[in-house]
Amino acid sequence: MADYYDSLPVLTYDDIELQVKTKSGTRLAVDGGNSTPVTVDASDLDIRDLSNASDSVLVYGYDGSSNQPIAVNSAGRLQVDIVSGAGGHEYQDGDSNSGVYGTVVLGDDGSNLQTVAVNSAGRLQIDIIGSLPAGSNSIGTVGLDAGTNIVGKFYITDGTEDAAVDSNGNLQINIGAVSVTAIPVSKDSNPNSATNPIYVKTVEEEVSDEVHDFDHATDIARNSSSTHTYTVTSGKTLLLKSIIVSGATALKAELKVGPSGSTSTKAVAFTSMANPTAQLTFNPAIEISGGNVVEIVRTNRGGNNQDVYSTIIGIEV
Repeated sequence: MADYYDSLPVLTYDDIELQVKTKSGTRLAVDGGNSTPVTVDASDLDIRDLSNASDSVLVYGYDGSSNQPIAVNSAGRLQVDIVSGAGGHEYQDGDSNSGVYGTVVLGDDGSNLQTVAVNSAGRLQIDIIGSLPAGSNSIGTVGLDAGTNIVGKFYITDGTEDAAVDSNGNLQINIGAVSVTAIPVSKDSNPNSATNPIYVKTVEEEVSDEVHDFDHATDIARNSSSTHTYTVTSGKTLLLKSIIVSGATALKAELKVGPSGSTSTKAVAFTSMANPTAQLTFNPAIEISGGNVVEIVRTNRGGNNQDVYSTIIGIEV
């Protein structure tokens, strides 16, 4: 075979087809050895009979400047590394709240997603915007922190009547309505007795407002009267324990209590020249509610004009 210009001739058939010998079998042997790349240019590349034990295809991704191999872990899962932190973003649905970044919890208001609000301590904020349904429904136990927490208006009811409060918001208790004359007090759930006593501590400070109201009227004519009046403080009850009356000679003292202008007589005392002072003591004390009055009507029963004196003694609770 001749050498034409340092090249070897190529054997062809009569129809100018190239005769190529295969290395083994019927497949064309392609040798890419000696670091010589083999380029395949085709619109449809059909690679068959590959084995992951002996064959592999390396997949690259473009990083913006060059191609880099795409890595998987030992389980064959694509490995994704977050190389920089993601920026904050609000999860939006329609006209949801704006300006929220970071991790948030959303609730559906029926139309849009809204952020769930908490206070500065991280406690969930709950607003009751409508009346609770009647019947057996109840909120259960509600715990409030001490301080400035405000529940708002609430009612205590037996289903028919609501519990009453006074003008200062104090709960009113009518012990007479439950057929008792006193509120039972016990150091535990057992009745008081000699073996289950209530311990009482004596203190020097006043535990209530003491009343010692004194009045003096001068030159009261014979059979004329002068009235000593004391008005009980609103919101309190006077426990009237005693009255003292004095005069130079004979004197009649009439104790009256009740609403101003319509009092009723509770006791009468008399003095004489031999005994110019009289004291009445009440045990138990006479109870007069706030706004009502205590009156001592002092009538001169002596033969001459005289000065009269009286003192109202009790405590307001």
